[in-house]
Amino acid sequence: MITDIFNIDAIGLGKRSLDLSKVFLIADGAKIVPHQAVQEVTTSAELVELSREGEKAFLEEMYEYASSKLRMEVQYPGIKSKARIEEKAREEKNGLVELVNDPLRIAFIGNNVSKIRKAHETFSMRNNSRVIDLVNNFSHPDPENGMRRLRLTYALPVAGKTLNTEIQVWDKRMLSSFKKSHAPYERERQLKAALMTSASSLPHTCISRYNKEIAALHKQRIDIHNDAAQKAGLNKLVEQRTFGFVDSTPFVAIKYPEGEGHDMFILRPDAATGTYVRDDSLIPAFNSSTYIASTRDDFLKACYPIGLNFERNETQRKKHTAQVIPLPQRAVA
Repeated sequence: MITDIFNIDAIGLGKRSLDLSKVFLIADGAKIVPHQAVQEVTTSAELVELSREGEKAFLEEMYEYASSKLRMEVQYPGIKSKARIEEKAREEKNGLVELVNDPLRIAFIGNNVSKIRKAHETFSMRNNSRVIDLVNNFSHPDPENGMRRLRLTYALPVAGKTLNTEIQVWDKRMLSSFKKSHAPYERERQLKAALMTSASSLPHTCISRYNKEIAALHKQRIDIHNDAAQKAGLNKLVEQRTFGFVDSTPFVAIKYPEGEGHDMFILRPDAATGTYVRDDSLIPAFNSSTYIASTRDDFLKACYPIGLNFERNETQRKKHTAQVIPLPQRAVA
């Protein structure tokens, strides 16, 4: 196996062990070792208050992006309510309000692929230090429902704290299809809830009928989203990834469908920054097939210790810096 070359035990990394069942962001500028975005406050009341303090600055920044850089339509639903924050924390975040990272959220809506690409570039981790997490379902359609959108966590400085906010990027047709698929989604959710709470008392024929309807509704939602993606040309944004090693260097080559005028590029882990970076020097080896083919899991196993080592060094550097006390200046006669 590839990992034998590096003698890496991906399981034995202490408290920061690598869980390959999770989704990892492998993108230009992304941290090798992911960090969960956490709010600096722990109650819904504090989160609403911090959002109120930051709302004006948030909207000014977002509308500046929309008008001067992206030229996209904007939808802003307002501050998430205290009740909704508590509901989301309870249902999705194990009751932890500090993991609710969208008390302020906004959507940018484009009407063509070039605008979506521009938004992705603007909010990439390589180009925007405020972006601390990103899910790109344009490049990797949601396997659960075929949805295509960009969703990112944007760190906003507010009153001496950092408020995590959410930015979404949509194609206009995909957003319309999302609204269209809401009715079958609600029906599917109701049927699943009925099976969960009453399965033991329902006749077998009823359970069978429910399961068939759930499957049909699920397929209907995927078909709605895939049809919208096809009509909007969003399949041009789907990435094709190849993992491998050039000598001892792990890499991933990222390509788009041919004829789209989007050049292939290669990412590798960077020990100096703890992030993934582009490296054109690996392209000749990839094009000539003089590399060892690998998998996503083996790539992560090789990269993760590099990221951990960077973080350990950074922790030591910060600790050393904090311990250095400047000597008092001697008065000059």
